[in-house]
Amino acid sequence: MKKVFANLTVKIGADTKQFTNQMRKTKQRTSALSKQFSKLGAMMAGAFGIYAVGRVVSGAIKTNIRFEKSMADVQAITKATGAQMALLEKDALKLGASTEHTASAVASLQKEYGKLGFSTKEILAATSATLDLATATGEELALSAEAAGATIRGFGKSATETRAVTDLMAASFTSSALDLNRWSESMKYAAPIAKVAGYEIEEVAAALAIMADAGIHGSMAGTAFKKIMSKMSQEGKTMAEVIGEAAEKGLGLAEAEKLVGERGKAGLLILADQIDRLEDLTTEYKNAGGSAKVMADIQRNTLSGSIAVLSSAWEGLMLGLQSSKGIMKGVVDGLTSIVSGIGGLLIAQKKVSDAMEKERIEVNALVGAITSANISQKTRNRLIDELHVKYPDFIGNIDKEKISNEQLVEKLKEVNDQYKIRIAQQIKSEQLADIEEKIGRLYEEEYKWYLKIQEAKERDNAYTKQNIQAYESNIARVHRFIKELELEREQVIANVDAWLKLDGATKFAIAGISKWTAMLSNMLTQVKNKANEVADVLGRITIKKLEPIAGPTVLNEAPSTITVPTETEYLDMLPAV
Repeated sequence: MKKVFANLTVKIGADTKQFTNQMRKTKQRTSALSKQFSKLGAMMAGAFGIYAVGRVVSGAIKTNIRFEKSMADVQAITKATGAQMALLEKDALKLGASTEHTASAVASLQKEYGKLGFSTKEILAATSATLDLATATGEELALSAEAAGATIRGFGKSATETRAVTDLMAASFTSSALDLNRWSESMKYAAPIAKVAGYEIEEVAAALAIMADAGIHGSMAGTAFKKIMSKMSQEGKTMAEVIGEAAEKGLGLAEAEKLVGERGKAGLLILADQIDRLEDLTTEYKNAGGSAKVMADIQRNTLSGSIAVLSSAWEGLMLGLQSSKGIMKGVVDGLTSIVSGIGGLLIAQKKVSDAMEKERIEVNALVGAITSANISQKTRNRLIDELHVKYPDFIGNIDKEKISNEQLVEKLKEVNDQYKIRIAQQIKSEQLADIEEKIGRLYEEEYKWYLKIQEAKERDNAYTKQNIQAYESNIARVHRFIKELELEREQVIANVDAWLKLDGATKFAIAGISKWTAMLSNMLTQVKNKANEVADVLGRITIKKLEPIAGPTVLNEAPSTITVPTETEYLDMLPAV
């Protein structure tokens, strides 16, 4: 079995070597931009060579064990029925494959909410908002769920209000010295008394934020708040009104200690000294809707965020490789998906060009509105502010208060040129993604024939020798299809120098390729680190029972899932330059 993997490694390495060589030739013709493609080619070739020999096996097994254990914990705690568990598992798998959080992490969120007595319906309702909170703050998903859930329960709110709570938490973390741990510790003491006293969660958050900024946080702040509210709360009055009235009467150390005791006096004095800020923060937090998602989207729109999404999607792929007919089936299915997954890495970028074009249209619309002769100065200022917020690099160092319509129009021409080259570059990347996906599927087909050859050799009779010839013929046929696609790939890469003929800054194209190369490099490094584990796993794999071998068949046409375009179709796909 190990020999099969070793042979396949050499074979795939040889087949992908040409791609790398093509990249190197391109580098000589297209300077800086083609250098980035050369790196991308090397990453692609290396990725094929590693993934195709079964690196997935040990990772898939460990991932499935971890996820199954997590879901078992969820069921043990929530006492969910089979149907309810199916909903929870489906949600975990879906979010794990489509967000920066893994399915196992989502399961840990479900577990924490279950500990707090949340029903299946409540857990599902609270999940999305909690994902945003964890991403926005950089905290673990389980800890975010624990903090948000405890707050919801402490204030007697429903799970449908989770979004409002997480938005408030995110807003308070960015406007004060509060963080997830300090919030959790403080709320353990503050929430129950605040609920009984009739204070709103925004008032409590504002008070805790002010105390945190003064160095009183965690259990100290929670205890101080508890003392203050226990002694001073008045029905029908806000917290700011109650504390403000005490401050107007004169509030020194002695008076504060007399009112709320030794443990509460420091917090009371701090709040009394910042009544205006207490009111302002309370108002700000009441308008915090959307804060968590805004912060989370900022984090997602980074290289680190993209890698997190890829890593999470990778675990989702591992969870899809559960063996249903023994380890051999798992290996075949695993390699099938992994080889296709190489194309999937590029497919993650598909249709980005559409988003770029949408963005370009929006910029043009904004500038068109700003430079219109039929708008007031107030409206013009508002639109310029909107342009500056959405596209800060557009105006650059020009004073937005003094920028003229002529400057805006000139800048728009420059930006349109830049969009033009970047969109053209992205379309080429998307074409490469399509090609790599098709090649991946063909490698999958080739590997299946290699396995059949191995099985036939173990039987070693005249009939199986005839089978081997048919299988080898199929492999040769697959190789021809791969060569056709590799030629198509060469044509796409050869068109790189056409991009340089476009007006505008080529640095945008270079930056796009550089970012994607870095992402592939990171994924490749992670896989290389598991090489030793895989060798051990493959050494333990044996074929205990062979299934009957089908009669000789010859692959007379490409697999139905593969479409090799003609030259005319290919040329029609290329964008005008």
